[in-house]
Amino acid sequence: MCVANAECQAATSLCECLTGYFAQSHNSSKSTCEELIEPGESCEQNGTCVEHALCSSNGTCQCEDRYFSFGGNCKPLTLPERPCDPVADKCVTNAQCVPSDGNGVGPTVDQSMVFYPRLNAQAVTICKCAANYFPLNGACVTNKKAGEKCWGVGMCITGAVCSAIDGWICRCEDKYYRDDLDLCQPRVIAGKNCSAPGQCIAFAECNLNSSTCVCDKDYYRDKQDICQPRIKADKACTNIGQCTHNAECEGKTMTCLCNTEFYNEAGNCLDRKKAGRECLRPGQCVVNAECDNLTGFCQCDTGFYNEGGVCATLKPAGEVCKLTSQCTFNADCTSLVTTNSTLCRCRAEYFPEMGKCHLKIGPGKECRNLGQCASNAECDPIKSICECNQGYYQDLLDGDNKGTCLPLIKANGVCTTNGTCVANSVCDGGTCSCVDQYYARDGQCLGFLKPGAPCDEKDTCVKLSTCDKVSNTSGRTECICVSGYFVHKDECVEVHKAGQPCNGRGQCVLGAECRADLGWMCTCGPMFYEDSYGVCYKHKPAGSPCNATYECTTEAECRDDANSVDQATTDKDEVLCRCLKSYVAVNGLCVGDPTVGDEEGVPSIVLISSIIAALFLLLLLFALFLILFRRRKQKRQAAEESMSSMSDSGSMASTLKPPRPYLGYAVPFYMPPPPSINSGNGKAPGSDLALEFYRTKKGSGVKGQDVISASMNLDEEDI
Repeated sequence: MCVANAECQAATSLCECLTGYFAQSHNSSKSTCEELIEPGESCEQNGTCVEHALCSSNGTCQCEDRYFSFGGNCKPLTLPERPCDPVADKCVTNAQCVPSDGNGVGPTVDQSMVFYPRLNAQAVTICKCAANYFPLNGACVTNKKAGEKCWGVGMCITGAVCSAIDGWICRCEDKYYRDDLDLCQPRVIAGKNCSAPGQCIAFAECNLNSSTCVCDKDYYRDKQDICQPRIKADKACTNIGQCTHNAECEGKTMTCLCNTEFYNEAGNCLDRKKAGRECLRPGQCVVNAECDNLTGFCQCDTGFYNEGGVCATLKPAGEVCKLTSQCTFNADCTSLVTTNSTLCRCRAEYFPEMGKCHLKIGPGKECRNLGQCASNAECDPIKSICECNQGYYQDLLDGDNKGTCLPLIKANGVCTTNGTCVANSVCDGGTCSCVDQYYARDGQCLGFLKPGAPCDEKDTCVKLSTCDKVSNTSGRTECICVSGYFVHKDECVEVHKAGQPCNGRGQCVLGAECRADLGWMCTCGPMFYEDSYGVCYKHKPAGSPCNATYECTTEAECRDDANSVDQATTDKDEVLCRCLKSYVAVNGLCVGDPTVGDEEGVPSIVLISSIIAALFLLLLLFALFLILFRRRKQKRQAAEESMSSMSDSGSMASTLKPPRPYLGYAVPFYMPPPPSINSGNGKAPGSDLALEFYRTKKGSGVKGQDVISASMNLDEEDI
């Protein structure tokens, strides 16, 4: 009888352990059937492990090659391309149990629908070799690299196919590139890093400068970083950078439009044709130019000029230029001598403002700055109105000149209305006539010349004056007041009569002088007498008819043979100027009779001495004049000291006396100016140095004396 888990075999008549058991020897003669040891369990010798397992050197049961431990047994590995249970089966090395699509390229059903054998359903999973491995003789061997020999599908590494074209070798597919290790790497998309040519996706190249993949010029990079053909001009687009070269995706219309410098030609954007070049239709020319249908050439628009084929904006006034065609409207390119350069300058009838040339503004219209008004007019800075310049008037009559400034019509010229004649003239009877106090000369109305002004023709001096020679010896002519008039405030006024007030020389009638010592009155001179009308007449010589004694010369009286004219018995018909007793007539003068004495008067010798003294005084006066003339150029201080010493001795102490015997003397004094006179420059004139000459005489006179010579005034340079 056999031990447990053993049975007697009929053929051998021996007890053999049942399947799953092995004979275990003991020290005794008996053996037992022990259950085979499962993989991973301890063992001592071979034959004790489950089927397809061996007792390894480490004392455990290990499944043989191509088997794996499952459920305490060693189950064979599933070969490549064979159905498998993801739970109960295990694929050979380098293979995985994955869903199958029937072609080994992916599942045909969702993995959640996979049925396992335990569920009594057909398996839809198979053992697939891992990437870079292919099934060969029941194993998954390493795929052939790019360039290696192959003989079937699936033998090449990922990204490569076995190509018969190249002689049955592995070649990387289009979406892959062959690297330095002969592996097929996915091509680099646009914008990503690359290291060598040929690594980028289709229509892209590796830019070695930036080490990135860049789409070719006719392609653009889309959102997936794929290079797409560029969209033609006038076609729809979705984003910038998609359009053909020199075009942009316009945001409003979402259409590819050519840039400004290009035009659309069959969907491509070509360079615009330059100014002056041939063109076929509108839109082909550069910016600011159009294709002229008549000439077939690109012409710059108004306001632009051709600058090397480009239409540039006309240069504003004041900017440097080379040709007039470059300048703004109504301007010319002219050179400036001072700067040796050429500038755009507005033409004569235009003015510059903000770079443009505007037509000059006519008279009477509003303006803003100088230089904006028409010819012969200027902008009044206060009224901001264009007004004609001096010497011009605004023509208001209909005609070509209406609204312009014309030269004023000359004196004696034909006129139609006032305001058109030269200054100081009016339009009278159709002729420009000078107003009062003005005369016509060379077409102008000039003011009559004032007394003392040089002149060269008659009728040019003020009223009551004439153009005459200054003296017989001089050829110079000037305006001189006519006889009986003197200069006062640049006019000729009537002279003052004797006995009337005055304030300067030359204002009194002929024969009279303005005497300061007599209170600034016109007084007849020593050789004249005053009539009842204030006129000064020369004393009548002895023997002349007379009406009163004052008319006669000195030392004479008006009488007949016996009686004075003052007596009623005098015969008026024989009244003459007769010398007094002891005087005789000599050339109309009464001189002392040297042969006759006068008990009541002075001796004849005294009379003779007085005449000699008078002559001596005249010589002394002449000598004094010469001395004063020479002292003009001396320093003022020395002159003042000299005059001071004269005045310190008293008003009468400096009397110049001739040698005895004498009948007269001279007194120097300062003549004060009249209160009503000023020098014309706003300052009162200085006192005049003068000399008065006196002689003693009985009867009437200035303090018992007669003035025999007028005062002599000296100007400031003489002092």
